[in-house]
Amino acid sequence: MNKDAPINLRADFEGLPQTEASRFMPRRCEFVETLALFHKTFDPTCDDPLSGTGDIKPADGAVDNPFTSHTRRRKGFLNPVIKVTGQTALSSGRSRCGELFFPSFDEVQGGVSLQRQVQIPASFSSVAHYKQVFTSAIKEHLNIILFELSQRYHSAKDKADVHYLDSSLQQSDEQSGDTTSPRCDHGNPAKMVCVKKDGANKGRFFYACSAQRANQCKFFMWADKFKGNSSNANSTSVGSSRTSLTTSTAATMYFKSHKVHLYYGCELQRRASYNNLMPGAPAWIRKHKQQMLENTKKKLYLRLSRKELSSMYGKEDIWVISKDLAFDSRSTFLARSVYHGPSSNSDVEIEPLAGYSTSNWASSCTVHALLACNASSEMTCLNNIQEFVNAGTVPILPYLLGSRSDEVFSNTQSRISTFRPPAQGFRTSRNLNCSSQEIEQITAGMIEKYELNTDQAEALRKVTAMFQQASNDKASPKPITLIHGVFGAGKSFLLAVTVLLLIQLFELNDAHYPGNSALQLPWKLLIASTTNVAVDRILSGLLDLGFEDFIRVGSVKKIAKPVLPYSVHASDSKDSQEIRELYEMLKTDLTPTEKHQVKRSIERQRLGRNRDLLGSVKVVGVTCAASTFPCMNNLKFPVVLLDECSQMTEPSSLLPITRFQCENLVLVGDPKQLDPTIQGSEATHGCGLEQTLFDRLILLGCKPILLRTQYRCHPTISAIANSLFYEQQLIDGVTTRDRLPLAPLPTLCFYSVSSGKECGANDGSYYNEQEASFVVFLIETLVLLGVQSADIGVITLYKAQTAQINILLQASKLSIRKSLKAIQISTVDAFQGGEKGVIILSCVRTDYMGFADSDKRTNVALTRSKNHLLIVGNLRILSANTLWGKVIDKCKDVENGIQSSQLFRKQWTPQLEELLKQDPSHDQTEVEGSPHPQNSPYFSPASEMEDSTAKEVGLHSSHKSSPSPFCL
Repeated sequence: MNKDAPINLRADFEGLPQTEASRFMPRRCEFVETLALFHKTFDPTCDDPLSGTGDIKPADGAVDNPFTSHTRRRKGFLNPVIKVTGQTALSSGRSRCGELFFPSFDEVQGGVSLQRQVQIPASFSSVAHYKQVFTSAIKEHLNIILFELSQRYHSAKDKADVHYLDSSLQQSDEQSGDTTSPRCDHGNPAKMVCVKKDGANKGRFFYACSAQRANQCKFFMWADKFKGNSSNANSTSVGSSRTSLTTSTAATMYFKSHKVHLYYGCELQRRASYNNLMPGAPAWIRKHKQQMLENTKKKLYLRLSRKELSSMYGKEDIWVISKDLAFDSRSTFLARSVYHGPSSNSDVEIEPLAGYSTSNWASSCTVHALLACNASSEMTCLNNIQEFVNAGTVPILPYLLGSRSDEVFSNTQSRISTFRPPAQGFRTSRNLNCSSQEIEQITAGMIEKYELNTDQAEALRKVTAMFQQASNDKASPKPITLIHGVFGAGKSFLLAVTVLLLIQLFELNDAHYPGNSALQLPWKLLIASTTNVAVDRILSGLLDLGFEDFIRVGSVKKIAKPVLPYSVHASDSKDSQEIRELYEMLKTDLTPTEKHQVKRSIERQRLGRNRDLLGSVKVVGVTCAASTFPCMNNLKFPVVLLDECSQMTEPSSLLPITRFQCENLVLVGDPKQLDPTIQGSEATHGCGLEQTLFDRLILLGCKPILLRTQYRCHPTISAIANSLFYEQQLIDGVTTRDRLPLAPLPTLCFYSVSSGKECGANDGSYYNEQEASFVVFLIETLVLLGVQSADIGVITLYKAQTAQINILLQASKLSIRKSLKAIQISTVDAFQGGEKGVIILSCVRTDYMGFADSDKRTNVALTRSKNHLLIVGNLRILSANTLWGKVIDKCKDVENGIQSSQLFRKQWTPQLEELLKQDPSHDQTEVEGSPHPQNSPYFSPASEMEDSTAKEVGLHSSHKSSPSPFCL
């Protein structure tokens, strides 16, 4: 074969019906494109042998050689490669951007901390390059998670004596414990316990009596001080400084304290999924059953040595399975779980990912397993990239790559001159069969009807322009619209109006063509987002506008009650399970309106109306994750509206875009708020997985429409974000009269808690007890002053602080009031997109800024409140920070905007006592019998603030006039 001769694949399709040719085209086009990309002779003198394929960018100082050896060259054909650099390869030479692997002991030595190096460029030269980059980025992320797990495991194993586990695999815990554990005062083997309390000995193991709590003796011995029995002196002499692990239970607890989930002594089975030979049946039936089982493809099962709570397991869990505790690469393989958890007999069906060979792993062999992580989102994205990211089935894809639609095949056809793709079975035109005058007239009517502001009107016109035909004086419109919606800009309302407008245009299009041909796909619209709340917010807006012709796909437990009657369960199974969940929902604490909505949903589910409508309605709402569920298969949505796009990774954004033949795309988000959260790995740059599709399209020159008018915050509150993050571009859509005080407290105030001290939690988070105590006092004050609990929100920068506040709030006597459950206490990440009348922001840190120094996280935290923003923190540490120093300066500009937390307590406690006496809903005996405010059941004790701190607060305040009625 002449490698330079043009490739003619047209003959492959000759004689096939048009529909068959269309079915084979996507994969064929992708193959030809990839083949053409690398179909060239290797030239060692060429600086970039791939000539513009856009290799993944290495970090500064990396070797710029894309090849590791000449074995990649095979008769002039170059395999797709990724640059292997010192930053992307381990000491063994294995690239963390390639196949998944579990590093060995030697590869994780030295305490190296890995960070993601793969950089995602703004544009891509081909679909193959696009798929290569994101596949490598996701695999690098997973390999770093596996690397850190290997580090934790081998570090913990190195500090323990595990030779008893290696030598006594077949022994029971009791047998092993009899000879290797110390004896308690009862003469029985002691059990090993881990210290969980914060302190110097946290994580340290000790031996204690194994009897029930009521019968336990006072035996105690540190595990690292136990020398072992004299008969085992040789094997335990090193145990004076190492923890001796003598039983599987002790090993489980020990490794779990190091954040490693070890399953010791499991069984690996290879068998048919169904092995019931029907005992008692006639011999010929059992023989036939046996033959069927022998002909059935065997599957792999991991029988766990123990089974924990079902919440510990999930579909696409990654398991590391080894023949020994060394977890060496030669005797270890990676697998993923097929279903959501173990069966009743602790069997987990698995599929190998890497390192598995049938000849090396006998059935029913004993193995050890590590539960690495749940990679459901990563695996889903990888599968979607490989299966659905094809130029032949995703019309919008060329614009996502940064090239025009006619350039996708032009680069390929320059090398494959005789190839011509056959006609496709889907519409390639992006235009509606409506005149520009009709579209503009309907758009103007919607703008006037719903009183859209200037920016909202511009965004609506930009969306409809995507469907208009190009004229002589206008360039061809791009099928992508970016909408930058700031906090409180009415994004959800605008999207609801946009849906109504597009539905009118779709109906007008159908009126012009009453009988669609077989090749004419109907115009339909998909509303997608990363969260259920965002999807339901848009659909609820449609209900408010009188539109009900939509279907919501998802789990009934996560769908908002007003949208529930229009829902379809995400699976393709029968609705019986869904109906049972709805009946269970009726037993919960629901309002009369919510009960009516659930009952209505049950009625529609019984009749199967929603499932029947799913294929015909023009509007469907779904989360990105649920868009992959079976009930969504074979659906087509030429138009996709993607909300909160600035919060999701690009691979997640591709899920609803690539699966439904998207032709027109509307992306909505705020790139100045929180980026996607990538748990398990960090990047050395800002061009990794954190870079969203919204961000990258801006780099490509797609100019977003900025919705400048905010309708949420009091002007005093919005001025902070407007100055710090939005370059004074924002406009207040509400006035001070629209945001009157809900309580006699300042609109903006900083309460200094200088006596507080940050403390580290077990999971690496932080909490501050003094701040938490004052936050609860503020909540008590607000509630007793008449503020509804549903109007109060507490935002903290750390998860541990939310737990601390919840504990103190539950201990408060006000917790007997049912309405306190409506108070939302969560982290910044969980609060994004939400709003409350009063927001209490707890900053926590006193030694180091941490999360508080993040512009995007601070922006979200400061823009959730409508009437009051009350900030609680350490004035000294926050004032020294550049960002928070500016926030505090804004507080100083407000009358009584800087206050002492202790002075606030002293001045408000007597008034609260008086309010409690007047409140007939509370028991008055305790209050009236308390001679001092400090003895009040509603008084939250805290450390005394020094007088110098109060003076410091007074000096920092720019207003020294007498206190106003709204501040003490």
